[in-house]
Amino acid sequence: MAIKYVVICGDLDKATSDRITLLMKTDPAVAWWHYFAHSWLLIDVDDRGLEFWRDQIRQLDSTLRFAILRASDQPAQWTGAGSPTEFKWLRDVWDRTWDPPVIEG
Repeated sequence: MAIKYVVICGDLDKATSDRITLLMKTDPAVAWWHYFAHSWLLIDVDDRGLEFWRDQIRQLDSTLRFAILRASDQPAQWTGAGSPTEFKWLRDVWDRTWDPPVIEG
């Protein structure tokens, strides 16, 4: 089952921010969104858990202050202000129900 998370970081430099983005971008089991500084939304289709993501980010910078929040399994509810382009991912991906694939056989 896919799980949604919100990652929020304290002060971080561009290099660390880029490494966090790359961590998500190169993981084939992750859909992610990053339009606001110091925060990411991610969907982990492999459901590896909060501790997994904490450890992955901690390996990038052991001094970084951050929080990872598991989002509700209920249908997404959100609002914001910005351009339609910024929020397209939220409408198209975050709002989608992520059911596990059906494997026949």
